[in-house]
Amino acid sequence: MGTTATISNLIDQMSRGSSILNQWDAVLNIKEELVNQLFQAQFESSNNENWKKITIAYCQLFPNPVGEGNLAVYSKIDATLAKPSLLFLSNNQAFVKVHFYATGSSGVASKVVASNFDPKKDCNPNDPDLVWKETKLTNTDFICEVPLTAITGSTNANEKRTEFVLDFPAGSFNSPLFLEIKDKNELQLQIKNYLLTNKVSYVINSIKTDLLGQIPQMVPKAFKINVLTTNEGKNIFQIFIATVNPAQNNLTIGVNEPIPDGYGLSVFFNSKIVKQLESSLMIQVWGFMQSNLIFPGETNLQLGPEYKPDDAVVLGNLYINTTKPTIPINPINNKIMLDIQKTKQISIPGQPSFTIYGDDVPNSNAWYITPKVVLSKISGTDIPQFSLVKYNSNGGKISGFCRFSVQLMIDPTQKDVVKKEIPNAEFPQFDWIQSGATFTYTIDGKTTSIVSEPSNFGSQQAVFSVPLIDEKAIAAFTNAFYSGSGGGLFSISYDLSANTRLPAVTVVTKFDSTLAYQYQQENRYKTETRYSRDTWGHTHSQQVQVYIGTFVKEMLTQTQAATVVVTPGVGLTPTLLDMVKTWANQQLQNDVEQSINMAMNLMKNPSNDFSLQNVSSFTNTLTTSNVVPWYFEVEGSLPPFDSETWKKVYSEVNQQELDVTFNIQEDLSAHGIDRVNLTFQYGDVPSVTHTFSTADQSLWSINKPGQFNGDTFKKDYKYKYDVIYSTSKETGKTPQPLSTDWITSELNIVNISLVDLGLMAVTFAASNIDWEDSNNSDNTVKEITVDWNWLVGTGEAILNETLILNKKNDTVTSTLRSVHPANNQVYQYSLTFLMSDGTKLYSKGINGTSSLQRINHPLSEINVSVLPLFSDDVKAVVLRATFDDNENNIHLSQQWKAISKPDKQGNYTLDTSSFNTWDFKAIVKNLNMATIVFSGTWVNGKNVQKAIPKTLIIGTNNTLLISDTQKTVTAVIDASNVNFIDPKKDGVYRVVAQVGNTILGDAKAPGNLLDNSKTITFIKNYSAVQYYAAENIDIDAVPEFHFQYTFTENINNAANTKVTDYWPTIQSTIKTDLPVIPGTPTTSGIQKRPRIVDENTGIDARTKALFERHEAFSKSCEMALEDIS
Repeated sequence: MGTTATISNLIDQMSRGSSILNQWDAVLNIKEELVNQLFQAQFESSNNENWKKITIAYCQLFPNPVGEGNLAVYSKIDATLAKPSLLFLSNNQAFVKVHFYATGSSGVASKVVASNFDPKKDCNPNDPDLVWKETKLTNTDFICEVPLTAITGSTNANEKRTEFVLDFPAGSFNSPLFLEIKDKNELQLQIKNYLLTNKVSYVINSIKTDLLGQIPQMVPKAFKINVLTTNEGKNIFQIFIATVNPAQNNLTIGVNEPIPDGYGLSVFFNSKIVKQLESSLMIQVWGFMQSNLIFPGETNLQLGPEYKPDDAVVLGNLYINTTKPTIPINPINNKIMLDIQKTKQISIPGQPSFTIYGDDVPNSNAWYITPKVVLSKISGTDIPQFSLVKYNSNGGKISGFCRFSVQLMIDPTQKDVVKKEIPNAEFPQFDWIQSGATFTYTIDGKTTSIVSEPSNFGSQQAVFSVPLIDEKAIAAFTNAFYSGSGGGLFSISYDLSANTRLPAVTVVTKFDSTLAYQYQQENRYKTETRYSRDTWGHTHSQQVQVYIGTFVKEMLTQTQAATVVVTPGVGLTPTLLDMVKTWANQQLQNDVEQSINMAMNLMKNPSNDFSLQNVSSFTNTLTTSNVVPWYFEVEGSLPPFDSETWKKVYSEVNQQELDVTFNIQEDLSAHGIDRVNLTFQYGDVPSVTHTFSTADQSLWSINKPGQFNGDTFKKDYKYKYDVIYSTSKETGKTPQPLSTDWITSELNIVNISLVDLGLMAVTFAASNIDWEDSNNSDNTVKEITVDWNWLVGTGEAILNETLILNKKNDTVTSTLRSVHPANNQVYQYSLTFLMSDGTKLYSKGINGTSSLQRINHPLSEINVSVLPLFSDDVKAVVLRATFDDNENNIHLSQQWKAISKPDKQGNYTLDTSSFNTWDFKAIVKNLNMATIVFSGTWVNGKNVQKAIPKTLIIGTNNTLLISDTQKTVTAVIDASNVNFIDPKKDGVYRVVAQVGNTILGDAKAPGNLLDNSKTITFIKNYSAVQYYAAENIDIDAVPEFHFQYTFTENINNAANTKVTDYWPTIQSTIKTDLPVIPGTPTTSGIQKRPRIVDENTGIDARTKALFERHEAFSKSCEMALEDIS
């Protein structure tokens, strides 16, 4: 006779005209084999050795059978458990039998003791008088009968959940190793206490019970569990779920084989729910399983097929990865850290007091004094690195130039005063994590600021070169640096930051980009073309972002777009509280500036069309002991020179000279570089070579008589360099030297960065992560995997590395080394967070330029705002939105309704306070891969209903603009035809879609159609469908999309790359589905988008699913617009 566990038998039993679920809303069925695999995978991958090893020793008191006194009987077990297997016991009993094999030993011993012997206090298993009788254990059976228990109350991302666990402390135990034990009941109790103390339980799965935004029919509210043995002998773990109906007592369903052969699980839904879900059953079940149901470890859920004879059933399989990746953990990068709670005010008679900072290391004698700005000295001399040259002939259109370098240095007087107060004090340098220097001067009432990037080590040396365009400028600089009459008109400032930990305080900073956008409309943020004259007198122009810092300061001052809340903890002093408040406002400003810069970095040549809608709102929360940058501003003026020094630094020449300064910005020794040999050549003058070494890598300035072509000053020169690496202490090998070709330049200051030396070094710091430990298991992080890569340049190999961060090693510095100098300052990285409950969260496709990347908890608060801009009277608005992050299975929904009230004149004013901010938690660094879909209806003053069209925007846009005069049109870019490969294989590694838009028929469109474009990147494991939004265009306008696809292919066994534009020229279309990206750059012609066979729509699968989910949510909302009209 054949099996009855078939799909056809299941469908027959479900087709009898009544529900099979006995008034339950849903029933999940999981095969015993699958539960067994989940249990085994947890057991093998667990880092808690107390789950695998039982070590118990205790004693009991008995009367002495052969004499006076009492007998202390000792028992001990030292057993390692392995090879677990699980078996359900019987129907309707949620108990399982778990079988282990034990190795190790058990033993007993005894000793006559006095009558006052107390086993709880006096038991000593290490007593040398004890003679142990031991039994060796080799693959000895160890059997547990353990209840399956539903435990409610753990939390993850502020979501309640119910966990279904194997509760070992509540079990019973049996093994041959118990045979020698005198009191087996006491041994059972000792084992239970051991397991309870070490929190030994295994999560089979868990269900979230307050996930926001779900449709009501799919929200779990109550559960019961059961074990079923079927007619075919299948043991099945069942979870009975109530979402709408109350929980029932009947734990049976009307089918005899709920899981057909070939499947590992099934989920049944009541027919009433299925009818309400209509055609979106699979989408809703997928969302329910992925969002609510959490299996521990690395799993892959596959669902389908589905059947709906009366009730509905969806079949599926769950695949479990039982292997744990072994990626080498990089060494921790130890950074000096300040302790702002260890500050002292030091006074010097006749001078302002100053602050010194202690070190974060306990009992350290290190004290940090804020340095002062001083002129640098020429190496080995007391002569300052300063040169002011006047040209007696103005053939080069300028009158002279001034070049000087400055650095930071501790005031020796301050150091002596601190030494007297703290005799054992030591004075290390600050470990600056960020620095910038600015020289400001004023001539004839006009103030000019020049920014220099200091060296990233030591004294933070910065060099400035200033063209002096006329005699007034020469006189002003002469007066400032010789006679000293410049006074406060000439100054130097450094903006610096160093790591510290927050004291007992909670800091919440919040930025609302919607309010910022409104401010931008009234105070237009612009870019302009700035003209400048270099040392040679030639005029240059460049489009720059004007005063982002100034704009942010004004915006934050004049609007409520940003807020700071500082809540002091126990013991925080008023002085320290004031320090933290000042810091928090600076941190908020920096965060806003960084968000704006990140948005603009994704645009090519951002212009007046840049909108703050492209900037994400954010809420950042920092608490006690979080590592943060502490900000310092060091200001000072340079003292004038005496007559003897002035003779050495001031000169006059007949003709303009070429003056160039080379600056190595990184510490050579810290990056394994022995020396850099730089060769310089100007015109037909013989070349000269200078060596920067680990012993002396100070600035090198070279001055040559100017050469002219007629009356035109020849400003171009060339240089090249060789990088000689040190021998590695770890491998004993010396990397191959790096040599450049001749580089032609016109700059008078050449900063040679680490990238120019063929290196990209990035520190990934997760010091603020709430790591998993024995005391906090919810919403904590177990491990972070960082995958980062760097494309050095066209034709070069893609360099990549995978790093592991955890509680023990929370900061890692990684350096990628090229064999050629690089010109690409941008790298990419992705993050995988392994959470304490076994789930994984992802942040993908992140671009970076900074040498320090701070990694915070993946879940952050997201704030989505509504901005209504209607030209007509509005009586009512209903708006619905759905948020989808498919990478992390986060699917949320929100509905707003706003009603207007007429004033005395009958004019309607919309109550915009009804559009409360939509606050939820999501992966903030994955918002570029997430989407928001919104739609709705509004009623005008004449009671005419009008549609808010269904609009899809990218998750980084936190502002939902609803308007009858403006709209957003989104284009789809589909790379699903491309088979992307890993960085170390040949094939297509990356496709960059450069997409921009103009308005059809706009006579003011830029000549370069991609001037205002955005960069959209596709690589392996990124979403194959991404989007570009033409935002805030007129309601009747037609956007014209302009685009180019650029392929990066690995060739020659990934030793080189080839970069190819797919089309010879930029393409344009008014269609919102751009041509599907072809599989290779050599594909001829433009492929048409492959259509999904569907009678309603032909859109791509991702967009279709997003729209279907939005429509399903909209239908589930029961508010009728007529009710509020």
